[in-house]
Amino acid sequence: MLSIPYIIAYVGQAPAMMNGEPPQLGRLALADSASLVWSLVVLLPTLGLFWRRLHDTGRSGAWWFLSFACGIGALVPLIMCILDSDPTGQRYDRVHDARGPAPGGYGR
Repeated sequence: MLSIPYIIAYVGQAPAMMNGEPPQLGRLALADSASLVWSLVVLLPTLGLFWRRLHDTGRSGAWWFLSFACGIGALVPLIMCILDSDPTGQRYDRVHDARGPAPGGYGR
């Protein structure tokens, strides 16, 4: 949805660019900035959910960095997240004492 203003700004400049005029980069930059801001806002929550799911499967969240590898490297962490949960993943959870968790889910 946020890329629609960018597409409209680009298509609106197409006739002028066909006549040899340079594109107005200000319009394109302004339209593209909304998409960039949204990507940055969503990055940390997505990263947190991805790491948590890797922890639930008993793996370190650092496997996420394999997503930067080209080609098949991005599929490996995704497949790891699809696998069933593993009880050994609880080693990444907060430690609670015998009385149970305190209010709010934190240890006492």
